[in-house]
Amino acid sequence: MDWSDDARYLAFTRNNIGTGTDLKILAIDDEGRQSYDFLQTAVSEAHTQFAPGTPPRWVAYSADETGRREIYVRAFTPGQPASGAMWQVSSEGGTMPRWRGDGRELFYLGLDGGMMSVAVNGDGAAFRSAPPITLFELHRPTLRTNSIEFDVTRDGQRFLIIEPSELAPFQTLSLVTNWLPRK
Repeated sequence: MDWSDDARYLAFTRNNIGTGTDLKILAIDDEGRQSYDFLQTAVSEAHTQFAPGTPPRWVAYSADETGRREIYVRAFTPGQPASGAMWQVSSEGGTMPRWRGDGRELFYLGLDGGMMSVAVNGDGAAFRSAPPITLFELHRPTLRTNSIEFDVTRDGQRFLIIEPSELAPFQTLSLVTNWLPRK
């Protein structure tokens, strides 16, 4: 899902029987690599991204704690599982969180298809966020994969987005059989 800015931590997901999709961290240092469970709950977590900074202080992710996907933030302490404290950033569903380069804003896709923005502040011990606002409308996310389908520039002013193409009602399929290469 994401590398920390210092390339010492890799966030990834793992499907587990009984707990769904959980968040794991691969820590890389001079002595080698070690993975550990960062967040293992009864709900499914995905779309993780570290906040900017070295080491990162926060992790944003989506989870279905409420029965629908929402965006949450938890503190990140290298080598430790997530603490019990979490902050819900989205208010009406969301997925695929992305941090602005200075860590002062989170973007995510609303479940209705809006590109959402939330002003955040993680300077203190507690995380604070403003109410989400809609920046612009997109196609509703289909959650086809566990991949992030958009990114944002470090200044938060431009977006690169994978949008589904409009398919024609009928498409021609050509099938070639008994094809032999030339000798």
